Amino acid sequence: MKTKSNLDMPCVSAIITTHNRYDLVQKAIKSVQAQTYQNIELFIVDDASNENNKACLQEYIADKNCRYIY
Repeated sequence: MKTKSNLDMPCVSAIITTHNRYDLVQKAIKSVQAQTYQNIELFIVDDASNENNKACLQEYIADKNCRYIY
């Protein structure tokens, strides 16, 4: 059976918004990463959290398919 490479599959964008909820945003990111569909880009939009979310999320932000927007 022939399978398509990730490049042949349409890209799906997942957008997660957050404000002072590091614990929940971490769960949401892990949920997106656990999907069986592989061609996903992830945007994390931080609405001016007073926590240091960016530093806490470094391991996820390092992924080339993940973008952090403050």
